[in-house]
Amino acid sequence: MLIGMIIERKLAEEALQVAKAQAELYVDLMCHDINNMNQVAMGNLELAVMKLEQNGKLDASDLPLLKASIESLSSSSRLISNVQKLKSTSSEGISLHAVDAVKLMAEAIGESGHKGRDISIEFSHDEKCIVKANALLKDVFANLINNSIKHSRPEKPLAISISIRMAMHDGDVYCRIVVDDNGPGIPDDLKEKLFQRFSRGQTRVKGSGLGLYLAKTLVEHYGGSINVEDRVQGDYTQGARFVIMLPVAEV
Repeated sequence: MLIGMIIERKLAEEALQVAKAQAELYVDLMCHDINNMNQVAMGNLELAVMKLEQNGKLDASDLPLLKASIESLSSSSRLISNVQKLKSTSSEGISLHAVDAVKLMAEAIGESGHKGRDISIEFSHDEKCIVKANALLKDVFANLINNSIKHSRPEKPLAISISIRMAMHDGDVYCRIVVDDNGPGIPDDLKEKLFQRFSRGQTRVKGSGLGLYLAKTLVEHYGGSINVEDRVQGDYTQGARFVIMLPVAEV
């Protein structure tokens, strides 16, 4: 009886620690990423107001300021929505169902914010690749695409190549998703740390460093794996490659 009560209390304490860690994660997301996004929007809007006060009007050359503000606030709203989804799935259990990774990737590419930059995205894929996941898989894909854009050099053209193919691994069928780019790449000593909660590596871009941590968390919930490699083996300066392996759903 006493042993049962001790075990029960220990399990309750462990559950409380998990809940506390999840709550901290949500607070981190809100405080760090959303603050950064709103600062960008506020900075651009302040510049637009200054021009309006000086000239009495705005012209076409000021449109990028307003568009950048809208994009930043839209990203902030999406993040709030994603955190709500993540909180819901964490409290209710991750609900998984059959989704088409090809369709979700196409949507993520269509929603990626790369206007005004010399960026090309090439997407090759099988007709379909059905995996057991949920709508948050699109957020994983969007994170990888936006990561490539954020950490690239604005003055240089960026080429992102994405492929989704069926592949065999240890006798099982997987959906192999590859996202690579010709950006600055990731040094070997940072690759292992990249998916840790607050790791940002040597980046010019401020942020919470939670994106890849969340991507890894979700992919593992789907029963898959995510890894980072050199786009050109042995030479990280030629760009990065992210590889996701997700088990194909039984349909």
